Amino acid sequence: MNLTLTVHLPPELSSVARARDLLDAMLALAEAGEHCRSHLAIVITEACANAVLHGDVSAMVELAIVIDLDACAIEVGNRGRTPRIGRLAAIPPDPRRIHGRGLPLIAALTDTAAFVEIADGRVLLRMTRRLGQFTPSSSA
Repeated sequence: MNLTLTVHLPPELSSVARARDLLDAMLALAEAGEHCRSHLAIVITEACANAVLHGDVSAMVELAIVIDLDACAIEVGNRGRTPRIGRLAAIPPDPRRIHGRGLPLIAALTDTAAFVEIADGRVLLRMTRRLGQFTPSSSA
């Protein structure tokens, strides 16, 4: 089964739950396992929350989800500056820090995750995950 969704969400915290619900509905249609669905729920929650909290408040949050036979690709975008990192690493932050756990979580729960700068000031966080047996990414 191949499923594709592209949607623009308002830059508000309620959009994070909407994105998570859309992804879960698509993963249910694709008959993805509960373990995979719960990991991807964390991934999309963190990615969308970052887009809402750190992106341009006047621009919509762009969400694209593609599910094919054995993989899920998610892109979350907004207007803003690209973080200095490209590919994400699953290295936890200093335990005394209050923030900064979202990107390492995304890296740990996906096969690939990287920021991509697009023309006209848009930034995408592009993530992929196999839907079958999960093996942590090499960025871990």
